[in-house]
Amino acid sequence: MNESEALHNKNFFELFSLPLGFNIDSKLLRENYRSLQSKFHPDQFSSASESEKIKAVQTSSLLNDAFVVLSNPVKRANYILQLSGINIQEDRKIDASILTEQMEFREQLEDLKALDDESKERELLLFQNKIQKLFEAACLDFSQSHETNNGSEKDLNRMKQNLSRMLFLDKLQTEIEQVLEEFD
Repeated sequence: MNESEALHNKNFFELFSLPLGFNIDSKLLRENYRSLQSKFHPDQFSSASESEKIKAVQTSSLLNDAFVVLSNPVKRANYILQLSGINIQEDRKIDASILTEQMEFREQLEDLKALDDESKERELLLFQNKIQKLFEAACLDFSQSHETNNGSEKDLNRMKQNLSRMLFLDKLQTEIEQVLEEFD
């Protein structure tokens, strides 16, 4: 098995020589990504055989996908759960308190959209700050749950609930940013 094929048998954390965990060293991730990309980029195989060129494209694509996943906290949390055998799309049992919170935040955003322009931007920025802090808290709780995870149903459920919360808060932040773009 050559080095390119060996990379395809690793999880994304192993691929970039990072410990499996929610908190990662972003600088090390970028450095290892660049190093591997320079080594396996298809341009490096321009005079190679057709099969080697195809492998280079596949490896480069794998590296890009892995980098995108590990760079994004929501995607990284989802990937960690996938490594534990959990598919959040199939197992979307969301705690009632999270659903209630989501409805309340949706109503708040709609109310803020209806404000006059004078106070709208200021209130949206305050709301955005609040949502960002809640997102960071959900990330921290996911990280702590993952670190103490002993594979119990309780730990995995807590991680799933945090990911559900992160997914919603991330989407809400995007929506707030879209409304704020009106003021630019």
